[in-house]
This record gives sequence, structure tokens and C-alpha cells, in this order.
Amino acid sequence: MNQSTYKKLNETIRQLYLPADAGDLRQRTVELARKLIPSEVGRYAELKPDGNGFENEYCSSRPEEFERFRPFFNAHIEDQPVVNYYRRHRQSRVLRISDLVPTRDFRKTAIYNEFYRRIGIRHQLTTALFSKEGRCREIILDREKKDFTRTEVRMLEFFTPHLEQAFFNVVRMDALEAENTRLRHSLEATGEGFLLATSKGRILYRSQKAGAFLGQTGEANPHNPGELSATLKEFLDRMIFREANPLSDPDPASKLVLYHPGGRIIVRYSSLPRGHSGPAEYLLILREAPAETSCCKPLRSLGLTRRQTEILQAIAHGKTDGEIAGCLGISPRTVHKHLENIYETLEVNNRVDASRRAFEVFADGAA
Repeated sequence: MNQSTYKKLNETIRQLYLPADAGDLRQRTVELARKLIPSEVGRYAELKPDGNGFENEYCSSRPEEFERFRPFFNAHIEDQPVVNYYRRHRQSRVLRISDLVPTRDFRKTAIYNEFYRRIGIRHQLTTALFSKEGRCREIILDREKKDFTRTEVRMLEFFTPHLEQAFFNVVRMDALEAENTRLRHSLEATGEGFLLATSKGRILYRSQKAGAFLGQTGEANPHNPGELSATLKEFLDRMIFREANPLSDPDPASKLVLYHPGGRIIVRYSSLPRGHSGPAEYLLILREAPAETSCCKPLRSLGLTRRQTEILQAIAHGKTDGEIAGCLGISPRTVHKHLENIYETLEVNNRVDASRRAFEVFADGAA
């Protein structure tokens, strides 16, 4: 084979590996084989387990004609030398009819006169793929005038192992997709939502429940649905930094609290093992929680927001700004800003006085 033939072969093989389902791949193999080796008709067919006829067929041209004369083919299939070879040997091999039977002898058979002669086919080139289960797939190229050359046989021999790999890939991808579907259903059944994202904030996977939670809390990115919102991205950055620098924060709590009118969404962080290639991936787990704890509710009477009541409750229990930030999944600077607003609302000057006000509310509630 010359250089241009190798180039043509390489391009054909490249196109063979493009994503496809099983039905599309059957059609693609035939079209690519005809493009590689010119022929009037290209066919894909799976030999039935009992060897009597074919199933899952695709015919690139003149399918109506083939259907009309199919009964004659099935009636005389015992005369087809290539089919008989595959039945006996159960091995992949690229074959011309003329490799097995002299052309003049084949033209004396019933299958030639009742089938091939009627549809104008004189020469045939076939390759077979045998699965572990014994299924036989055939790619069949038909011509009317000129038999296939040795170079063309060689080209199909190069092409055949890639056909086998392409079909294996489809079967494997179908199995993986089925497993992914089962996994997604299992995840949804937990009642939690899942976001898989890169360190840049690009969402690789978003479960249906996670999408609903983001919509409820207003954390769905309206400008770019494939990216984390600013709040979630800030939380992710902080968790990644905390994981890489464990001594930077004495309280490595990994959760974020998001609010919506009916309750709260707790966001937890988890890193995933990194593969040999590709970006690191991180998991955000979203879980629904009640709107607020019963001990927070009395503090709302002071005119504080939900977040402020959580922070006031925390300082009343003696937690530091860093501990509060870790528990709520926010930065210490954000905690400090909330404290300033709390002091202003309560008309106090420090956390001691704010804590005293909190205990007064608790005492009134207990009375």
C-alpha cells in the first residue's frame, strides 16, 4: 500500500472511533468501509445463532431490492461459501468469494442464479467479527463488475481489528451508562443533592435534587448555569485552601448554610481522589434541614436575621469568630461584619453585652 492509501486508512479509522450508539455504529461501519473500498452496496449483518439467515441488518443502498430477494438467499444459504466458512471455523478473516470458490464454479450455484445474479452482484468481500458469546457480525461489500484486489483485502484486514474495538467500546459505554444511571437513582434516593465541580468552579455533574436546592436558595448561577454561584465558589475555595493548609484553621468544619423560605440547605464538602490526568474534582453535598432551631427562634424577636441569630447564639455559647466561621462555612471577616450589625441592632458595644441580651431572651422564654 502506498502513502496515500495509509493516509486514507488512518482517517477512516479515526472516524470509526467517534462516539456512537450501537445502531449508529452499524451504519457508520458500512459507510466507512464503502468509503475506504469503493463498492456498489455495503451491508452490515449479524448471523443468527443457528446460522440460518441474518438479523440486525443495515444496507447502504438498494435495501428494497435485497428484501425482495431475501427468501431466495435464505433458501440457498448453504451454497454461500463465505457463510459456510464462518460457520465451520468461527474465526475472523477477510474473505472474497473467489478466495474460496472459483468464480466460474460459484456462478453455477443456485444462490448465485436465484439471488446474486438477480440483484446484479458478481463479487463480494466480507469481514467477520466474533464475540465471546459466539455472535458473528459481518461487514459485506458487493460489486458488480470487478473483483476486489489484494490491496483492498489488505486494507480491510487493517480495518477489521478497529471495527472489533469500536463495537467493544459501544458495549462498554452502554454498560457504564447503565451503571451511572443506577448510581444517579441511588444518589437521588438518599434525599441529598450532589454537585461535582472543579477547583475553577465548573460544574461537572449536578443531580436533580441539587438543581432544585440551588433554585430554592437562589444559588443557581443565572448567567452561567455550568458554573458555581459566587457563594458556593467562595465556600469551595475556602475548603480547598483549608484542606491544603490544615494548620491554618483550628476548626476544619466543612459546611455552608443556605436559606430559603421553607428552611435551610446544609452544604458539605468532600474532595475526591485525583486521577493520573485531568483536573482535581470536588464534591458538594446538599441536604435539607429545618428552617431554624427552637433556641434560635426567640432571638428573632430582637429584629435579627436568621444568620445573625445563629451567630448570636454561637457567641452566647462562648465560640470564637474562627469557630463560628468554621461551623457556618463563612469567613471570619464575614462573621465580624455580622457582629457589627448585631451590635448596632441590639444597641450594645461588645460581644459580652450581646451575649447578655441573648440570655435575657432565653430567660424570658423559659419563664
